[in-house]
Amino acid sequence: SIILGTVGILIERKGHRYLIQAVSEIIKEGLDVSLIIAGEGILRKELETLSDQLGLNGRIKLLGFREDVPQILSLMDIFVFPSLWEGMSLALLEAMASGLPVISTDVHGAVDLIQDNKRGILVEKKDVKGLVGAIRYLICNPDEAKRMGQEAQRLICENYTLKEQIGRIENLYITVCHSSR
Repeated sequence: SIILGTVGILIERKGHRYLIQAVSEIIKEGLDVSLIIAGEGILRKELETLSDQLGLNGRIKLLGFREDVPQILSLMDIFVFPSLWEGMSLALLEAMASGLPVISTDVHGAVDLIQDNKRGILVEKKDVKGLVGAIRYLICNPDEAKRMGQEAQRLICENYTLKEQIGRIENLYITVCHSSR
């Protein structure tokens, strides 16, 4: 079984319902997939109900809040980020740093990181068919999935280190301080 996964609080803007619907469609096509979702939130019961209605019992695991995200990521074959709006997602950065092939909606932050078909696949928000196509593509093209994961990992490891991030924040503060004088 191919393990799809995502990490994020269970709220509407994270788009989990679209990912669950996509998993249902992929399974109907005969592909052997399961989904793990790390995160807790107000939509947990609703997402469990949707999973049951789609007959996905046992194929979707809602793990709740987790502090062991690197270990959870290591269980995944593909990271899917179905968010409806976002800043710079820590979950997406962590997945890319781990070398996972990623699929994301075309939200702020993800667009710059992924560069469609170079470091992952971008789909439109709320696009279940787009998610299905992207998941199918990565499953059926494992060498390409591996290449995308390696490209993503290289980008993060070279440009998003703690030192780089601290430098960016420091420069932002200096710029803001100087412009307010």
